[in-house]
Amino acid sequence: MAQVELSPLIKSMSGTIAKKRLPDGTVITYVLTKKNRLYLHTTKPRSTPLTMREMNQRNRFGVLAAAARLVKQQIQLSTEPGTTKKLWSTLGQLYELMVQNSQVITPAKLADSYCALFV
Repeated sequence: MAQVELSPLIKSMSGTIAKKRLPDGTVITYVLTKKNRLYLHTTKPRSTPLTMREMNQRNRFGVLAAAARLVKQQIQLSTEPGTTKKLWSTLGQLYELMVQNSQVITPAKLADSYCALFV
């Protein structure tokens, strides 16, 4: 094998250096590590459609993430891991209560409910 001396700009590169999408939906990614190793990562498209449970989980996560951001903005909550974990847990419980009561759930409504109860 030949030894090649790379320029300092290329020598310090790391991360994704190229990404290519094929017609069948496959994504090929070339990743370079700090140790100058090149990896080829292939991702194929999902073969089955999302289940209702997966769609509900994704929707719940989206609503909780947006509500957590709103709560942190409204009451200047600290960003400590324990505080964030407690916030997400409480928001999750509020979300489940709203689902049981068949309410329309939006991030703003969830954040307002949290602030009304705990502030």
